[in-house]
Amino acid sequence: MSDDLPDDVLGLVEERIEQRLGLPVGALQSEIATAARPDEGLVEIVREYTELAAAEVAVEELSDELLDLLMATPGEFNDQHMQAAQALNNAVTHRDARLSTLLHAVEQQVPTPARQAPAAVHARSRQATAARPVTTSGAATVPAALAVPTASARRR
Repeated sequence: MSDDLPDDVLGLVEERIEQRLGLPVGALQSEIATAARPDEGLVEIVREYTELAAAEVAVEELSDELLDLLMATPGEFNDQHMQAAQALNNAVTHRDARLSTLLHAVEQQVPTPARQAPAAVHARSRQATAARPVTTSGAATVPAALAVPTASARRR
């Protein structure tokens, strides 16, 4: 599986999550943190993403260690090199398993195009309200943002 992956695994996963769910990972994390009852599917996605990020860091660190060992002793391959290579292989396998689990969780989550950051929803709501015409007893229409309350509305 890892042979098919480009260098930036996390970047591709973040794009896929945003495409599928309509929110970037950071916004999903905020939504879960602030929700009284967060969606269990989103909680799983954020948890799996966090584990994938940790696994990716481990792969990068072990890769650097192996490269350092190989550069320190060119032309030589001993037990220490073999152990470092096996550790890297195990880390890549673990990372790929995390990736597979995360992608499965993302695909199982129902896409919600309407799911957006609250500020965007409120801004769109304000725009719609401001653009909606208000009519008063057969008078000309006036945008809601410019409408002045009538005398009967002020008495309520």
